[in-house]
Amino acid sequence: MKYLIGFVVGVFSTLLVMTVLQKTKKKDATSSGSNTDYGVDNFDAFYKRFHSDSVFQMEHVLFPLKGLPANADSLTVLEDNFNWEQSEWKMHKPFDTDDPAFQIEVQAITPDLYQEVIYHKISGYAMLRKFAKVEKDWYLIYYSGMNEVD
Repeated sequence: MKYLIGFVVGVFSTLLVMTVLQKTKKKDATSSGSNTDYGVDNFDAFYKRFHSDSVFQMEHVLFPLKGLPANADSLTVLEDNFNWEQSEWKMHKPFDTDDPAFQIEVQAITPDLYQEVIYHKISGYAMLRKFAKVEKDWYLIYYSGMNEVD
């Protein structure tokens, strides 16, 4: 039940963030994170670059980033006020897709919103990330560390 509430709150938060960002986010075409500089014109190219270039990754995470810490307790889930801060961010590296203990699903919710779930089959824990296209660039807009889902 607590994860259902957390999921609903997460979806609502994502939609709210996307709406606000589309109204307020202004990108300078000459900035280092623009499409022109990086050639990021689709999600797959963005996703690969996000995991291989630390500067690019930091420029494409919307801090403070909504989400949940790993092993979040029910109060943290219900309060829905946890944010990842830039100063405490740990770089996300490419994931070993050949490891049979993990199931990875990347799903296009809309053309401008992707959701990724990495599920550890043995422990019943999963990580959730949401990426959104804001104007012409992709950004990580939500991150939930490994939490129990069973």
